[in-house]
Amino acid sequence: MGTERHRDASGVVAAVGEDFGEPELDLLHARGIETDDIERVEGAGTTSRHVRYGFDLAFADMIETQPGVGADFHPALSDAAAGAELAFLGSVAP
Repeated sequence: MGTERHRDASGVVAAVGEDFGEPELDLLHARGIETDDIERVEGAGTTSRHVRYGFDLAFADMIETQPGVGADFHPALSDAAAGAELAFLGSVAP
């Protein structure tokens, strides 16, 4: 992860379900990743996908998608996240 190699501040803005627990957060913290902008939604599951990759990793076959909390997520950025010099954006849409 970026913080281990470059010692830059790094964080995550995401919605996760109640299946995303303390062990997962501890893993991120151990790598120096800030988790203040992770929103845990009770009663829901984390968005997940089951894909199969072949020889060319640029292409994947979608087997199953569980939209989980990501389907209705509208991020609210903290001041730290909003002021970040660089952001990597991902999408929950397959």
